[in-house]
Amino acid sequence: RLYFEYDSPARGKFNMGWPMLASMVDYAPSVLRWYYDNASVTDGKRDNFIAQGGIASGYLSDWPADQLTAVAQKLNAYMKAADMRVLQTIGYGGFNRPDIWDKFTAQPNIDGIFYNNYGGPNTVLWKGIEDEAALARRMNSAPRDPHRAEGYTAVLVHCWSMNLDNIQNAINRFSQEVRVVTPEEFVALVRRNIPSKVSKSSP
Repeated sequence: RLYFEYDSPARGKFNMGWPMLASMVDYAPSVLRWYYDNASVTDGKRDNFIAQGGIASGYLSDWPADQLTAVAQKLNAYMKAADMRVLQTIGYGGFNRPDIWDKFTAQPNIDGIFYNNYGGPNTVLWKGIEDEAALARRMNSAPRDPHRAEGYTAVLVHCWSMNLDNIQNAINRFSQEVRVVTPEEFVALVRRNIPSKVSKSSP
């Protein structure tokens, strides 16, 4: 699906995140290079590539606990070689699992993680679930404060039922105060504007 949408005339009209396996630097380097070489940067709008899944497209939250550190370190090396800073992964019930994700965000090349939980809650552009008008209503009614977590919304696009034209149609309905950014910019804004919660052990 990525291949077909990459040829869309709508590409380059808005910031867009494209997930792909960072391990392509080993098994499909020429393909990965082609996408990078043909990435769009137009009037400040650009294509941004983020790491999909893990080393392979699996559920990181299902890996044995004693293997997570090694997996995180290997993925970090792949992401460094692929010039990726953000990880996107999916799974069941792993959202509130810092014991898993801290091992990945501790790596120097993984700035943040987008975790999509099967069954929600996720904000999506997905035929039959949330169309352009519904997504725009959600975005336009969201808080505008960059210092609150509620001021940020990551949108997952279902690539089999929606395309870049649908994304553009949704963006056209957004109010002027809504800012569309790349995944890397999203993570950088969150890291800069929202203090992290640091747990402290009891004395």
